[in-house]
Amino acid sequence: MSEPEPDENEQQNELESRAEAYADHLASEPLTLEEIAYLVRWTGQQGALFQMHGEVGFGRECVGVLINTSYVETPGRSSEFAPENAYHKHDCLAVLGRGAIPERQLYEWVRKIDAAGGTIKVEDRRVHDGLDALMHGFTTARIVYPDRCPRCVESAPGYVFDGRNVDRCEDPWHREHPA
Repeated sequence: MSEPEPDENEQQNELESRAEAYADHLASEPLTLEEIAYLVRWTGQQGALFQMHGEVGFGRECVGVLINTSYVETPGRSSEFAPENAYHKHDCLAVLGRGAIPERQLYEWVRKIDAAGGTIKVEDRRVHDGLDALMHGFTTARIVYPDRCPRCVESAPGYVFDGRNVDRCEDPWHREHPA
């Protein structure tokens, strides 16, 4: 006597279970030398550093992208691309943990930023006092996109430049990208 055919729900559950197991397997695969080379090349082109053994906040282990001693800020669209384990106290290009899973998440995040045209821009920052300078330095680095004003992105994360709001913002980006 033959075994009964599994019903559609059982087949769907089995497929979903296999897909989840495969996704977990992919997420835990160590980065290949080509993927590490890509991260090193992209960060180097941006004047940044790919950090595999970093710390963020008060000693939380992470992998990320640094300029000087600070992780690159990720306003707007970069935050939309952020993986599940992205550092959550402020928007920066750091993934909590060490090893294959956070490295893979950072790699995928950087690929999405790069595919969207994101680059790292370093700017002077207003320093409030000596402690502020000691903790945060004199510059800030953040991801910017060619079609988005960095200040407008901070104030409205879904913003895309359309030429109608030039008077609203004084950022030099608007003069460099006229409508």
